[in-house]
Amino acid sequence: MIILGYYKGLFYQIKRAQNEVNARQQYWLAEGGLECAYTKAVLFVSPKYFDQNYYNINPDFAEDFWSSECENVNSGLSVHSTKTSRNLYQLTASYGNSSVHKHIDYRRTVSSGALQSTSDLIVHGSTVFSPPDPGTLSSDGWECKAVVFNRYFYSSGVRNQGLVGTPSPYGDFSGGACATHSNSSQSYRTSSSSYSGVVPDSFDSDGHPIGNQHFNIGLDFSQQTDLSPFQALFDYPKTEWIKVLNSEQYDFDEAIVPQSVSACGASVLAALRARRNAGKANHVWVQGSCELDATALKAINDMTATAPALIVVQNGILSLNNDGSEGVINPINGLLYHFNNDYSHQPNHWNDTRGKSALDGAVTVFDASLDTIYGANRTIVPRNATFLQSGAITFNGGVVFDTSNELALSNSSMNFRYSADAIDQAIGPKQPRWLQGSWHDE
Repeated sequence: MIILGYYKGLFYQIKRAQNEVNARQQYWLAEGGLECAYTKAVLFVSPKYFDQNYYNINPDFAEDFWSSECENVNSGLSVHSTKTSRNLYQLTASYGNSSVHKHIDYRRTVSSGALQSTSDLIVHGSTVFSPPDPGTLSSDGWECKAVVFNRYFYSSGVRNQGLVGTPSPYGDFSGGACATHSNSSQSYRTSSSSYSGVVPDSFDSDGHPIGNQHFNIGLDFSQQTDLSPFQALFDYPKTEWIKVLNSEQYDFDEAIVPQSVSACGASVLAALRARRNAGKANHVWVQGSCELDATALKAINDMTATAPALIVVQNGILSLNNDGSEGVINPINGLLYHFNNDYSHQPNHWNDTRGKSALDGAVTVFDASLDTIYGANRTIVPRNATFLQSGAITFNGGVVFDTSNELALSNSSMNFRYSADAIDQAIGPKQPRWLQGSWHDE
């Protein structure tokens, strides 16, 4: 009896060890299914494995996207995905009694907001958002973002028209309204017909700014002193911009170097036409100063109406001049990105532009606002600006002024229609990554 009991216990231990080995084998096979799915996801966003239509879709995957290569029906391995939020998917791989789950993340870490600016921004006119970026959803509603800026923002009036009765900010938007509060400074939907923004509270005897004052704006206008949009958008620091220009993922051709600031519009149009004829995405990189007049704006906007553009302007002034000569101009569709990293601005750089008249004269429309931001004894004048908008223009997608502590001016209303779809289509899907803290196994 003692011997039989001994062998029974030994058999139990062997069986238990075999079960543990089988369980671990099933676990590692399921984990291999996840790694297969991740590899396929990485290949999916590479232009090498996709035609030009890759730029015009979101990675909204069907169930069989993963199973086509990663499942093994005969062995019992299954892989599928569940969309949990915009551009975030839970992948589940199962084998036998073992299942593993992990989230694959396509979301861009770019700071929210229809407009982002590291320049000081002055708008001589109203600034309208229809809709704003919804931001994140809280128990009180959407924490909407209209503008994210580094230092100062000053506008004749602002109007966040919210998320109800305005175009959808993205295709699968679940609905809802911007969170509001009885205290307007705590609201995520600002509407003011008076001057609004963030400016210095006062100046010391040497003219240096002291503190900040916020007036007539709510939490949808966000000041972030560490704003770094290039890194957040392209996954490289701004000092490594050449890697973005040469990246297969973003698929730019050689940068355009216009013969003159006034010739830039024709150069951009020619580049867009060439890329369209080659079946490529509307990606254009300009090096040097650039003015887009009404003729160029109309042609560019018509050309990119159904295929949003990514237009980058580097190291120069940027002038958008809608003088009304082309009638109604469609919105700029996609993402407009202006950045300076190795540029020494001089006031005479505006000499060859149509917009220069708004910057000149004994008194300009910007002088009072410049006094408010830089003090009555300022040395900064309108021609110190590196961006100028003349005439009303609507942006459908997003705009970034990554021009640290420079000056951006608008001599008319700025109208923004935030569209995450237009931005995603303009840039292309982000390189996927596993979401930290999302690993679960059963």
